[in-house]
Amino acid sequence: MADIINKTATNLTTKGFGLKAEDGKTVNQSLGNTIEV
Repeated sequence: MADIINKTATNLTTKGFGLKAEDGKTVNQSLGNTIEV
């Protein structure tokens, strides 16, 4: 069970989030990393 929880947490952190600007450019980054806009 702990292995499933650890894998899920890792997948969520790795997939992170994305931002899309008005010009159509996108930036995807893992959680915990900083991006410059």
